[in-house]
Amino acid sequence: MNEMSDYDDDIRRIMFSRDVWTTIKKQTAMAAQMAMAGKCPMEIMEKLAGEKARFTGDMDYSRMAWRALQEYLYMPPPRTPLFNGAGLPEVAQLIMRSKRIVVVAGAGISVSCGVPDFRGIGGLYRMLKEKYPMLTNPEQVFSIDFFDVHPELFYEVAKELYPAGLRPSLTHRFFALLEKKNKLLRMYTQNVDTLEEKAGIENIIYCHGSFATASCRTCGVQVEGAKIERKILAQKVPHCKRCKAFGKVSVMKPDITFFGESLPAEFFDYISGDMERLDLLLVVGTSLKVNPVNLIPDSVPLNVPRVLINCDKVEKTFDIDIICRCDDAIRQLMEMMGEEL
Repeated sequence: MNEMSDYDDDIRRIMFSRDVWTTIKKQTAMAAQMAMAGKCPMEIMEKLAGEKARFTGDMDYSRMAWRALQEYLYMPPPRTPLFNGAGLPEVAQLIMRSKRIVVVAGAGISVSCGVPDFRGIGGLYRMLKEKYPMLTNPEQVFSIDFFDVHPELFYEVAKELYPAGLRPSLTHRFFALLEKKNKLLRMYTQNVDTLEEKAGIENIIYCHGSFATASCRTCGVQVEGAKIERKILAQKVPHCKRCKAFGKVSVMKPDITFFGESLPAEFFDYISGDMERLDLLLVVGTSLKVNPVNLIPDSVPLNVPRVLINCDKVEKTFDIDIICRCDDAIRQLMEMMGEEL
């Protein structure tokens, strides 16, 4: 088999809880026995998955087939949901009982504040595709390599994401309430708008950075995000004053994580311990398309409930799916819990 990248392997080793790794090791040992017995990769995957999945591909021993098997083995087996037919009342009970809740949040919790999501009907990617048809993929605008060549395209849309004058949503404020009640272990947000901080949340990890600071792409000097706010709102490219003093022209970039950049170190500082300590996972307002945040639901211990609150279903299996707008779900949960803001 071809080896996966060391980076992917390291991320999984950091994130997956001990019992998840135990399950993966058992599955890998079974696969090795079947391979030694002459089974091809597709046969091995179908045997391991049982009735839970079917795979498409040839029953051969090609390099591509072995690579597919290796990638399958590096992911935890599908889980059987802990609950059957559960809904908001059960989620309310789980929240009231839990003491170490981990929240994974995405753009959906900020949509009601006026921040567009990325993949929705009126989202940023669709807007970029319509405005710049020459782009092969709208995600290019958030690629670090593309930014270094065409920063002006990012600054055309940065204003849409910038939190000037925005107020936290009901969902933000609810999680701040959970923190005040000593129920929130950590909030992992993929958002860069810092509305979580405005809501008063302290135990927070900005998985993709934020607009709070900005750095020069040449000299690396870091400044407060407010220093480039006027340029962002004017949809103009901000330049480094330090480099300018030396006769150079260099672009300032908000310290948000672009495609091609590593996640902030604090994500890896906390994720391993949190995956061992949490007693409830709430995934709210995200389609879980971006790695490695999309690995979090697979990383929690097998006995920890996993709840999805989102406008659409996602590819991963959760113990409870609440498919509606985030604020609507939170409003009902607060009524059931007898909470007010």
